[in-house]
Amino acid sequence: FLTHPHTIKHLRQTQWRPKLTSRMDYENWQACGGNTLLERAKKRLDQILETHQPMPLAADVARRIQRRVDAFVPN
Repeated sequence: FLTHPHTIKHLRQTQWRPKLTSRMDYENWQACGGNTLLERAKKRLDQILETHQPMPLAADVARRIQRRVDAFVPN
């Protein structure tokens, strides 16, 4: 199956490549800064928190949620 045209055509699109782990050898990893997995994860988390824009709730959904919250808030 490895030499089948379908496999060759779709190999690059279906191959999973890690975004946080490094496949570099030690020397190249050091030359690129030698960041640990934890350091890379924290950097990615900061990027997500800085750029994420949640989808707004539909107005009717927001009203229903607010009604439930208001029902539990003591007067």
